[in-house]
Amino acid sequence: MFGALVVLFIGMALSYDSFLVKEIDEVVAAYMEQLRNPALTNVFLWFTYIGSKYVEFPLLIGIVAYMRITCKNGIISSVLLLNLLLVRWLNSFFKESFGRERPVHKPLIDVGGLSFPSGHAMITASFYGLLVYFCWRRFAEKGSSVGARITAAIGILVIQMIGISRIYLGVHYFSDVVGGFAAGAALLSLTVVCYNFLIGETAKQREGHPGD
Repeated sequence: MFGALVVLFIGMALSYDSFLVKEIDEVVAAYMEQLRNPALTNVFLWFTYIGSKYVEFPLLIGIVAYMRITCKNGIISSVLLLNLLLVRWLNSFFKESFGRERPVHKPLIDVGGLSFPSGHAMITASFYGLLVYFCWRRFAEKGSSVGARITAAIGILVIQMIGISRIYLGVHYFSDVVGGFAAGAALLSLTVVCYNFLIGETAKQREGHPGD
């Protein structure tokens, strides 16, 4: 999974200036413009807001505080913190490296910065994706397959809507969002592997010291 996502991201990074990808970007942008209406714009403004740092960081702080107070579990909160900081840094690095300018045709909001990959898509795929994974895992451990499926479905839907909102609002190309999702999902898969390894090692240490 990780390798396929990395290949997808690299492929998109190398091809977003190609004729084919530009045509796809234009077709998707034109379709989104046709869908615009006040009610739908408000919906996508809300989704783009919950994919911003103004929600991500307060949410992270709340989760860290809750985990520390209620269950004394620092592993999950630490992994979430590191994931959010790393994905934001990587997104800034990629944007500066590729230097793609944002769309200039009829954006509905004013934003600065560069375009590829979409920060909203990349960060939500990684950070919110990790939150969804932890919630899904919790339900699965309790034997609630329905809860796990509902959590996964809602989480995936919200992440997708955040990405779509950036195209609808005219601040990203379709290829920006695809590249962002690929990069974010790649980091998510790597984080999950590292987390599972970490808790496995922690469990081994506890088994080795049963009296502690």
